[in-house]
Amino acid sequence: MAATLDVQQLLEQHVPTEFRVPGAAVAVLKDGEVMAKHAWGYANIDTRVPVTPSTIFPICSISKQYVNHSTLVGRKTLAADFRQNGVPDFY
Repeated sequence: MAATLDVQQLLEQHVPTEFRVPGAAVAVLKDGEVMAKHAWGYANIDTRVPVTPSTIFPICSISKQYVNHSTLVGRKTLAADFRQNGVPDFY
């Protein structure tokens, strides 16, 4: 249980400030079991609807990246086990 509390504390300290989003829901899983989950901020800023751990977020245009990756792998232009070095800065 102490490990779960440590993860919860890390989520609460870092997610709201480092990702700079109006709201987020995060779950940490280990071996298919939810170890910690937490939600912050608003799902809708204008109406002040809070985010909950069960809030469903629209995926918007992020699916284009997965379709593009699948297409490139299918054409054998990109290896299926391709790994990106580093995380891009979206800010």
